[in-house]
Amino acid sequence: MFRLRACLKIRRNSVTKPALPGLLLSGCLLVAGCASPAIPSSDDDASDIPRNPVEVTPIDALRGRVAGVNEEVRFVVLRFPVGQMPAVGRRLYVYRDGNLVGMVRVSGPHRDINTVADLMQGNASVGDEVRDR
Repeated sequence: MFRLRACLKIRRNSVTKPALPGLLLSGCLLVAGCASPAIPSSDDDASDIPRNPVEVTPIDALRGRVAGVNEEVRFVVLRFPVGQMPAVGRRLYVYRDGNLVGMVRVSGPHRDINTVADLMQGNASVGDEVRDR
């Protein structure tokens, strides 16, 4: 409210050279009047937002893939990224196309980026995603 009144007074009176620095610091513009600074429209902000959604995965999330399945004895071979091998006894969930289809328990042994897990519930197919949540 104060800035608006100050701007209106200054516009009515002639501006002298000593008042110019104070005028610039107050935010008033002589050329465009006492308009507030331009606020970007929502169209301008929309260009900064990516068009394709990005899946965000927490760093501590454990994710792998089913590399092999043996239905007769109900075990699977799991493949994980380097440095993300689950501990023996850990329970993991099997997802196919985003739907929960089974649960496995890591039994070992570990070799390179592969490990073996027992199929506890449901089923699994090669390529299914395995994660801890």
